Amino acid sequence: MGSRVRFSQCLNKCLQDVSTLKEILIEIHAELCYAECLMIRAMLTFVQDENLISFVKGGLKIRECYKVYKECNKMLKYRTFKEEKIHFESGVRMGVGGFNLMISLLPGKVLKLLEFVGFSGDKKVGLSELQKGTEVMSSLRGPLCSVVLIGYHTVVCFVLGLADGDIDLADELLQNCLKRFPKGALFLFFAGRIAEVKGNIDKAICKFEESIECQQEWRQFHHLCFWELMWCYCFKSDWLMAMKYAEKLCKESRWSKATYTYLKACFLLMCEDRSQDTQDHLLYLFGEVPKLKQRIAGKSIPLEKFAVHKAKRFQEEGNRLLLPALEMVYLLNGFNILSKNEPLLEPFLLTTERTINEVLENRDAHPCFIDDYSLALLLKGVCLKHRSQYFQARQCFTEIIVNEKSIKKDTFLVPYAVVELAILSLAEENWNEVKILLEKAKNKYKGYLLESRLHFRIHAVRLSLSNQQNSNNSNGGEDVEDIESPLGSPHPGTSDQEGSWNSWTSGQESLDAGLAETNHTTHF
Repeated sequence: MGSRVRFSQCLNKCLQDVSTLKEILIEIHAELCYAECLMIRAMLTFVQDENLISFVKGGLKIRECYKVYKECNKMLKYRTFKEEKIHFESGVRMGVGGFNLMISLLPGKVLKLLEFVGFSGDKKVGLSELQKGTEVMSSLRGPLCSVVLIGYHTVVCFVLGLADGDIDLADELLQNCLKRFPKGALFLFFAGRIAEVKGNIDKAICKFEESIECQQEWRQFHHLCFWELMWCYCFKSDWLMAMKYAEKLCKESRWSKATYTYLKACFLLMCEDRSQDTQDHLLYLFGEVPKLKQRIAGKSIPLEKFAVHKAKRFQEEGNRLLLPALEMVYLLNGFNILSKNEPLLEPFLLTTERTINEVLENRDAHPCFIDDYSLALLLKGVCLKHRSQYFQARQCFTEIIVNEKSIKKDTFLVPYAVVELAILSLAEENWNEVKILLEKAKNKYKGYLLESRLHFRIHAVRLSLSNQQNSNNSNGGEDVEDIESPLGSPHPGTSDQEGSWNSWTSGQESLDAGLAETNHTTHF
């Protein structure tokens, strides 16, 4: 009888242990889901506005996210898993990789403000962890790791960087996803985006349309496709079709009606139709832009501020605005895509050259002649740069800087021209000149339109310069002075993985000493 009691007690204990283990596993996965929600919340904070305050708020919000991921990583390292491990591991890799990648993209002045909470991001670590996550495609978050990597290489690198994403890797990852989800709207969208950044605009249009047709439940996702279709037709100089999709966005999307209305007016202004009805409609559209401007938490969206500025210029200068569509293509880094397709770039260059001649012929008729002339020069210089005509491009950018004191309203043209000169010097491997020009663009000019957008570009040039210097040194080149990191440590992407991760965690360890019971290296 006694032996039966002991067996019953042992059996009950085993059942309780199994139940407890299941509860622990559920709690562990719930903790990971919580971290993912915090990450998404931080990302939304970053993208809702481009000003410094949003970046700082986003950085503070991900502090808790960071702590949760650190605990999840400890669980991954010290707990025993069975079949659930691949799901948990892919989630941790996605979070750690996405965290590093997101932080590494922030401009230097934002990173300095985040230093006090121990944040730094290593691009190399981020890409490596995400790549490892994609290798477990059967896991729950394996495809999501692929989505993050594809989005980084095809969207982020083109919008915020120097179009230096690994498109071949993105294409390879996408093909693996399409094999499993051939009608997935998200993957069809990325198929269109890859075709677009390769310069295959017609194929991109087909893929975006296919993405729209394959699902009708998530209408907001259609707006992403409309946005890309609008720019695809803009790249083809099909202004009426571009205007059509801008109008669709005006009617259906609530993100920024002022921006959509301004873009619609820009495309209409590029059309050859100069009838009275068209002029009246242009007056109406540009007049609506200031009325549609919105404020979020007391702050204006930078792109809307720019649109309002340009709409007022149109009215002040007798219903006239110079090359507004090409200007928007430049500000949103569209010329990096046009450069992949010479027949598409050629009409833009011819348009800028013709406009320069017209501006010079009527120089006495317009009070902001230098503003118009400088804008046309900037656009021409960018076209020449992408045709590898560096000497002629440098002349265009230099002339803008020479005319700096004569520019009355579009003061943003000068710092943008300085950064373009830095990019030219980077292509010519004149690294000292790159550093001088970047410092000038960053420190000399303040308070101009779309300043934070240019700071992203400056940060991208710094990263590219740092990579070139390290590559030169590793190949036996002469020593070149490294760029000073915003955190006073090796610049993101230049240190080894384990060391950079320790650097990333050390600041937070000092603030949350009680969080970790033992010292450990967060390294898979």
